[in-house]
Amino acid sequence: MSNAFRYAKKNEGLALDKDGSYARLSVFNPAPQLRAEDLGHLFERFYTADKSRSSSGSGLGLSVVKKLTEEMGGKITDVSLSQHILKIKIGFPLCQK
Repeated sequence: MSNAFRYAKKNEGLALDKDGSYARLSVFNPAPQLRAEDLGHLFERFYTADKSRSSSGSGLGLSVVKKLTEEMGGKITDVSLSQHILKIKIGFPLCQK
């Protein structure tokens, strides 16, 4: 989330909602440099779609997000790009009582 807010100048945000037995966190931010073919690689270690930032970023951020999400029992439920806005949805199972 910090990258979304650090690099986005506008139209960034997050939302939290419930989807069945999952709490879903959605993070979205402008990604004008991103192409549809990049989406399948975003969670790979060292992948940087924005070549202009390659010197200041390691490309580890989203791979760490995915690993931590999975370690906490969650999953990446959707990654989409529409009108240059990247949206990532992460689901975490709700506790069953």
